[in-house]
Amino acid sequence: MKTLLHRVNGLYAGLLLISFITIIVCVVLQIISRYGFNQPFTWTEEISLFAFCWFTFVGGAICSWEKSHLEVDFFYNRAGLKLQKYADICILALVTGLSLFLIVDSVITMKAQVGITSVAVRLPILLYTLAILVGFLGIAVFSAYHLKARITGEDQKRF
Repeated sequence: MKTLLHRVNGLYAGLLLISFITIIVCVVLQIISRYGFNQPFTWTEEISLFAFCWFTFVGGAICSWEKSHLEVDFFYNRAGLKLQKYADICILALVTGLSLFLIVDSVITMKAQVGITSVAVRLPILLYTLAILVGFLGIAVFSAYHLKARITGEDQKRF
């Protein structure tokens, strides 16, 4: 299972890289067209916004797998190991549950967005919500894996 999740994380990393490169290319093209030729493109802002959504939610999934989300651990570090384990289990269960809720909500929202397109590029608006769906799907799967590992004692370090 861990090997499969490593591969899934690799796919997420590929999506993250593609979205990052897309953002950079669009911003550079916009700067060149606006200040170099005094003829700004109308599509670069929209494409970079789509890419930024993907970058954000796919990056969140990667952070879930790598356990690298920002945390404030002042009280956590002062608690005993047993309390730390219970806190980890509660947090991971909440994250998994919230992610599952957001997956369902994303699907409902995507159904309502069918046929709506963006202004400049005419891309389907549901691509924004698809980024949320894909991101929280990864967060749910990775958090559930870490939750199981924490409950069974396979993973001793904090998520």
